[in-house]
Amino acid sequence: RQLEDTVAEAAEEAAARLAVERELNVAREIQAEMLPHEYPVLPGHPEVDLFAINVPARHVAGDFYDYWVRGDVLTAVLADVAGSGMPAALVMVRAMTLLRLFDDPDVSLTEVVARSNVELCNENDRQIFVTGVIVRYNLTNGSFELVSAGHLPALICQGGEVSEEGDSTGPLLGVIPDGTWTSRCGTLQAGEWLSFYTDGITEARSPSGAMLGTKGLQEGLQTHQANDAQVLSQQGIAIAELWH
Repeated sequence: RQLEDTVAEAAEEAAARLAVERELNVAREIQAEMLPHEYPVLPGHPEVDLFAINVPARHVAGDFYDYWVRGDVLTAVLADVAGSGMPAALVMVRAMTLLRLFDDPDVSLTEVVARSNVELCNENDRQIFVTGVIVRYNLTNGSFELVSAGHLPALICQGGEVSEEGDSTGPLLGVIPDGTWTSRCGTLQAGEWLSFYTDGITEARSPSGAMLGTKGLQEGLQTHQANDAQVLSQQGIAIAELWH
């Protein structure tokens, strides 16, 4: 009798693991399908150099990036949905859709974020939140406006020096319906850049357990600051991998 119970329990555990793995596979497929696949990126806009890399993790399905051009303005988004599996993937789809839907040249960037947040808060019984950064970049004069919703600080390279662009400009998305955000503005000259990343990079741990952190990424990219967007993105991944 004990042997039968043990066999039955093992079969149930195996079935449960298989179900979880199937859900994660579907979530990863949703993530892969939703992310932009254009290459080269923005071929019709040689005045800007844009690149992004997503390295799928076994238990993460919520990181995403997106970009679009309307008129002479490039809008770019990088975000990280809490959790994993299908719930995170579905919130990722909603967040991507809402930000594109509400983005309008006649609507302030902070209002775009606020409207998206209200919708993400609706029917969010699981309290799945989203951190992210969204930037509007003027392709004509190099000016930018940035909103950070509880996300890690962007890195900015100006005058050959890489530094943190600044702190979050408001709360994370999806849990505070009446949340408000401010924005920061700046200008990029030729050869200067902004870099966004998620905690999959900064939480890389060394054999001793030390985290790479934003400082480690910043110092690593300083060495490569004169490279193009694709090389910088690849170096960001390499910095985290070499830290392990």
